Amino acid sequence: MNLRRAWDRDMPGVLHIYNTVHPNPDPHREWGPLKVIGAFYEGAVVGYTSALNAGRGVLILTETLVLPEYQGMGLGRRLMDARFDLGRALGLTVAACAHAPGHDHPAMRKMMKDYGFMVAPDHVAPELLRPNALIYWMDLNGI
Repeated sequence: MNLRRAWDRDMPGVLHIYNTVHPNPDPHREWGPLKVIGAFYEGAVVGYTSALNAGRGVLILTETLVLPEYQGMGLGRRLMDARFDLGRALGLTVAACAHAPGHDHPAMRKMMKDYGFMVAPDHVAPELLRPNALIYWMDLNGI
């Protein structure tokens, strides 16, 4: 399994994963300015992670999704590590993400705890604020 930046030609496979795994599928999902890293097995995308440079030194973590048949192999962790490496390469110092009620997966909660994410003060990533959402953050230089 190898990880690399996902190119335009990879995005149909990424969209397939999104619509297979995400709790709210969207066949018209747009990727815009998101940075996407894909996990590839025999040339096919089997997982991905995405993030956005929000400025102010903040990397907004959006999604990490892996096809069900490739889950439990440590791929989510490898994708998370690659996303943090990307943030550091961009000179960013903070990673932040929000979890709305109903979109909180037990495996993701465990991974966030293992990485040392903490509940963030509102000023860390105000663009993530929404009703009932918890914002988590961590220092990218601390991992």
